[in-house]
Amino acid sequence: MERQELIKKIEQLPPDRLAEVERFVESMTSDEAESVRGRRFSAIFEYAAKYAGTSADLDEELEAAGVEHLLRMD
Repeated sequence: MERQELIKKIEQLPPDRLAEVERFVESMTSDEAESVRGRRFSAIFEYAAKYAGTSADLDEELEAAGVEHLLRMD
């Protein structure tokens, strides 16, 4: 079905059915956004697991500053 045909059919829908189509389209775009977030989370998780404890993971100056800050909190 061509895009224009689909748009024409949607335009002919009564308001209650149009609202139903709108909810359906929103759920599809929401699922897509959720999928992107899931893939991003997976990529970050894989990177963190691969480089945990390596020089790519540790910033000695940042770690020292964090420890110093915690020690001053007492």
